[in-house]
Amino acid sequence: PMGETDWHIDWTLRLRDMLKYRYRDQRVYVGSDLLLYYHEGVPRDFVVPDGFVVLDCDPQRRRIFKTWEEKRVPNVVFEFT
Repeated sequence: PMGETDWHIDWTLRLRDMLKYRYRDQRVYVGSDLLLYYHEGVPRDFVVPDGFVVLDCDPQRRRIFKTWEEKRVPNVVFEFT
């Protein structure tokens, strides 16, 4: 197994903070390291992006993101390597 490095965490948090600032006061959800499920009824089909943005989506806090409930998919996804 491979854990996250300090640099990876720094950039993930920095990206999230910059995106949240960019989309403040807008109907935009900015997620980071959140379980994102994309097939209803198939719980093994998920990803955990370092960051993602969903336009025209309630910005409330979430524990998970289910595309079929939100009726949205991310407009952009970020992965740091």
